Amino acid sequence: MKLLRLETERALPCIIGYLLTELCIGVMNLWSIFQLPVSAVFGWEYGSVVLVSSFYMVAFVTGSFTHGLLGPHLHPRFICYIGTFLYAGGFFLSSLLRGGSVWNIYLSYGVTVGLGSGLIHNTAMFGVMTWMPGRKGFAAGLAGAAFSVSAIILSTLIQNLLGIMSLPKVFQTLGVISFAVMIVSTTLVSTPSVQKRKEMAAPEGSWTGMKLGQAVRDIRFWVIALQMFLFSGCWNVIIPIIKPLGMLRGLSEPLAGLTVSLVGLVMIVSKLGMGPISDLIGRNKTLVISCMAYVLGAALLIFATGWVYMIGIWLPAFAYAAGGCIVPPLFSDCFGHKYSGGIYGCAFYSTALSSIIMNKISTTVNAAGVTTGNYTFTFVLCIIISIGSCFALFAFNRINRRSIAQAK
Repeated sequence: MKLLRLETERALPCIIGYLLTELCIGVMNLWSIFQLPVSAVFGWEYGSVVLVSSFYMVAFVTGSFTHGLLGPHLHPRFICYIGTFLYAGGFFLSSLLRGGSVWNIYLSYGVTVGLGSGLIHNTAMFGVMTWMPGRKGFAAGLAGAAFSVSAIILSTLIQNLLGIMSLPKVFQTLGVISFAVMIVSTTLVSTPSVQKRKEMAAPEGSWTGMKLGQAVRDIRFWVIALQMFLFSGCWNVIIPIIKPLGMLRGLSEPLAGLTVSLVGLVMIVSKLGMGPISDLIGRNKTLVISCMAYVLGAALLIFATGWVYMIGIWLPAFAYAAGGCIVPPLFSDCFGHKYSGGIYGCAFYSTALSSIIMNKISTTVNAAGVTTGNYTFTFVLCIIISIGSCFALFAFNRINRRSIAQAK
């Protein structure tokens, strides 16, 4: 009991350290704030500057996967230090740019900042789960909520900084602040002792488990990856059109902006709520509920105007956020905790692929939607892929039960 109490006391500062690092890295969806200033200051075409977010997404996923490869071999504190230097260093490199090729910003912000944030996010999420093995959904929800809170804080900070200083100074300031906070918070990070790991070795999530090479030969890996591809597809096609479509559907510009702003709050509520629910009723059932929220939201968006449109946006946001704190514990449940970061990171590439494919389909078929407000095909597509995600979950449930039975 004394040892257990000591480990519990160690857990709290470690979890706080992980959450503080998460509070610094939530810039994933904030590139739109920088697009116009970057284009104006450096003279690059707006269409080229927009692509930074695509480089960032791929780098973020790669950073998540890299954590999975390094996690079983390196102390999480060391991985967080690597992520800190990449993340803050990317901002410093961006602050040094004075024009030239647009590839400079692709590499400094898109790739370097993206790699650092992905590396830290995955380390923090699976690190918190390590200390809360009986409540992995709640643990992933805590880490995900901190990431979403970060987006709200940084969005406000960046917009205020852009009003009082030059763009290079803004990048430099973000680099200094993030470096200082993350260096200090990372000193709190630690790992459970061997004895504690033995206590954590529950049947559904042992410390050992499958390695990546074994997992990719397991049909469950591919079914979950397919579910991730379909599940994220709906939100990926909705993100770029939230504000302009809202104004075409009867919202004033302030209300359309409020719809976007409150997405972050909706996601925080989802992660803090759906993660713990998945611990109680199971990952599959919670994901099915999230799929139904996707279907209802997409159905509303076909015709919704005014405040109903706002609800139609928030339902998919709620669903997408729920997936972010349920799927990582699902990998840990299936394949064991030690290597689950790498297995999840590998499957995470399916969401990046989904973003590219689904957005391409939507913009091709609904090219006139930006002026007419008619995105019927897009939202019907969202309904279809969300239902497809449900079928993937049903298939996974059957396959998983069979795998558990065979293991016994």
